[in-house]
Amino acid sequence: MKFLNKILILMTVSLSIIACTPAYYLPTKQHVQVFEQKGDIVVSGNLGMYGTIGADAGYAFTDHLGVYSSFNGFNISSYGGSENKVVRDYIWDNEFIYYTKLKYDFYAACNAGIGFGEFDVNNAYYKLRLNRQFIQPSIGLTVFDHFQTSFSSRITRLDYDINSYIAHESAYDNQMLRDYFMFGNMDERPVYFAEPAITMGVNLGNFKTQIQYSGLVDLGGPQVRNWNQNFILSFSFNISSLISAPKH
Repeated sequence: MKFLNKILILMTVSLSIIACTPAYYLPTKQHVQVFEQKGDIVVSGNLGMYGTIGADAGYAFTDHLGVYSSFNGFNISSYGGSENKVVRDYIWDNEFIYYTKLKYDFYAACNAGIGFGEFDVNNAYYKLRLNRQFIQPSIGLTVFDHFQTSFSSRITRLDYDINSYIAHESAYDNQMLRDYFMFGNMDERPVYFAEPAITMGVNLGNFKTQIQYSGLVDLGGPQVRNWNQNFILSFSFNISSLISAPKH
């Protein structure tokens, strides 16, 4: 019994240390099988790990091309007295989606986008900003008219910018800041990740629900502290029929 108690205490301490460790990147929702045809207007919300909460909206202005904007908030950074915030970190992306329907209910798409974000917003010691550029090919399949599966992988380039608020900062102060908040040298040059994902969902016409698992593979650049996976549950609505209802 004493041995079991020691193991439980060790696990609790380990989880506490992990929970208090800051991270500066997290795979966010990948948008797959979004549009069906010209004129689709899609709004969506999602929930995921690490306090992830997001909202999206998009419009298909042709039968093959649409635009999409998404905001994702989450809680992965720490320190600086911001632990009571509902959302501490965020990334806002805007992307073009080229999509096409193939034979046998297959669906192919390629998303290309840019985004920006910030970590530990309103921290008293620094401002940490992020620029993200990405391309995301995907292939999907619909079976029995309603059940959908998609495979995708976002290829991401990240550029970090760290602005210290410490007055008269010296080289020593800068190094202490980087060591304390575990920044390393992540802002010295671009960081590259691959983010493979699998998505499964049910499409009921104007309503769709999806669950997605995404991972993270380091492709090069400075080391960035990150959470290398995420589970995301999303709900989306196609409201084009409501907005473009025929007049009588």
